[in-house]
Amino acid sequence: RAGRWISGAAFGAAATAVFAMIALWHPQPFRSIEEEPSDQTLFYEEGLVSTVKVLQRALDGEQRVMLVDNVRIGQSSRGVDYKQQVLAHFPFLLVPRIERVLSIGLGTGIAAGEAARHPTVSRVDCVELSPSVIRGAQYFAPFNGDVLRNPKVRVIADDGFSFLKRSPERYDAIVSDGKSQLGEVGNSTFFSTDFYRAARDHLAEGGLFVQWMPINEEPRDLRTIVRSFMSTFAYSYLWMGQNSFFLVGRNAPLALDLDRIQDELDAPATEHLRRHGWRAATDVVAMMVADRHSAEAWLAQETTVNSLERPVLEFYSMRRLATPSAERIAENVKAMAGTRVETLRRIRLDGPDAGVLDASRRGFVLLMSALQLRALPSSTAGTSKLLMEAWLATPEQSAIRSYISTALADVADDEDRLGNFGGSVANNRAAIGAFAGNLRARLNLARDLAAAGQDEEAMQHLRRALLLNPQSETAHEMLGELLQHGDPQAAALHFTLARELAPQLPSVHRHLGNSLDALGRRVEALGSFREASRLQPDWPAPVADAAMLIAANPSLGRPEEALRLALQANALTRGANPDVLQILGFTYSQNGRQGDAATAQRTAIALLKASGNAQAEADATAVLTRYTSSR
Repeated sequence: RAGRWISGAAFGAAATAVFAMIALWHPQPFRSIEEEPSDQTLFYEEGLVSTVKVLQRALDGEQRVMLVDNVRIGQSSRGVDYKQQVLAHFPFLLVPRIERVLSIGLGTGIAAGEAARHPTVSRVDCVELSPSVIRGAQYFAPFNGDVLRNPKVRVIADDGFSFLKRSPERYDAIVSDGKSQLGEVGNSTFFSTDFYRAARDHLAEGGLFVQWMPINEEPRDLRTIVRSFMSTFAYSYLWMGQNSFFLVGRNAPLALDLDRIQDELDAPATEHLRRHGWRAATDVVAMMVADRHSAEAWLAQETTVNSLERPVLEFYSMRRLATPSAERIAENVKAMAGTRVETLRRIRLDGPDAGVLDASRRGFVLLMSALQLRALPSSTAGTSKLLMEAWLATPEQSAIRSYISTALADVADDEDRLGNFGGSVANNRAAIGAFAGNLRARLNLARDLAAAGQDEEAMQHLRRALLLNPQSETAHEMLGELLQHGDPQAAALHFTLARELAPQLPSVHRHLGNSLDALGRRVEALGSFREASRLQPDWPAPVADAAMLIAANPSLGRPEEALRLALQANALTRGANPDVLQILGFTYSQNGRQGDAATAQRTAIALLKASGNAQAEADATAVLTRYTSSR
């Protein structure tokens, strides 16, 4: 009977061990579909409200990304940064003298930090539900103006809707970066009439409310959001930007003053908005696509509004969301194109700006047509033609040109996926012509040109890319590869810079090793090959490189070590790589095993013959002759 029971002492010891294990257990952060293995996790916290992760991109030293529950909500350069910049600065373009700003949601803190840059602002209140997001935002201090320490900014840990219900404050501008259900559920409150009324009631006289929405929102849901919004605000407007819609609501009509808008766009406070092409006041008028009056026919398709009593946006059809993103965009843009005529008829300009505005409108209309066409199968040629017409029709220094450039780069990606090299090159060239600051187009064009052997032009684009972003690991590594044979010293410099930006990236260590070897710095080269192998143990290339280096330079190691590494590389390639087999043959030869060297070389020759590489086969045969003649 006693043998069937555990003693109290034994149970206590076991329990203590279990509790100690739990206390010391630190689970690995969840890996996001957003991240690459070489990306560095700067912050990770599974909080009561949300799981927050901050990543440093390996391929771009300027790009940090914040993920909340595996959804990217902000980043420090390009992409998501566009909508953060517009949310921050758009209110200042539309109405004069904004002093108090409320931001619903902190995210990376970039929007709040940008709003605080305006000299008229005395305070920015930022309401953020998740304490984990607030703690994660500190890792964006180099990009958000150290917003958490900015005396103008007050961060409030609270639910945005609850804060509005309790707070007596009024604001000149309220901005909301609502997350659509395409990313995650639970956010329909921030697209509800109840939330919009609360925001409206907290606007100071002459104030305005701005909300972001993705352009690929499910069309029926987009109508529901806009209908809910426009039923709340007496004066409502809808703008369209890069992959974004921006809703603006006021209690009084907007009166756009182009001279004042231009002064704001030229001011130091909007410096970061200008990198997205926002330089011309006429763009602000040209990219307006609807107002409350002109949207009536579009919104009349249903009568549904989203409210707390009837939160229809919390529920959706998987079939509707399964529609490809390009098709959703096309339907939404088609609807906007149908509302534009009446909206723009209500806005009249006189003087020299009228001609510029007409040109901007023409370019924008062509852009909208191209976005509709892109949803159709095999439409890349027609889409590209419309986009190039839009580029040529639109004035320089334009946010519309920046948008056209992004769309051209998207078509270039489509062409690349279809295997159409010429189409990819032509559209990336056009994307750069439309907007010289398109880093993605420059990098992709350089890649294609290098693959075609046009190294000089490829290097020109890579150098321009580094002027745009000196911390682009991709540009440094690609440029190093192109310089490697002609200028190993310069190549080693670029690879060293790439290694500093992405120390966890195996390829950059291998490239650096090859450059150092060419410079005679063989001890350092061997260290680089070994680091590449450590980071990616199943990659045969750096293992074979290390084997060849040691075999050719006995002072670096024993011949047996070179042979061991060569056998390891051959096993990783399953004996099917002729280059590795020739390195194996060389290491056998250095170990005095000429028969084994000849056997490995014959296998390599057979593989080269099967591949049709006659010159490489001839060279390998000459090496075989040396092995057999020395036996």
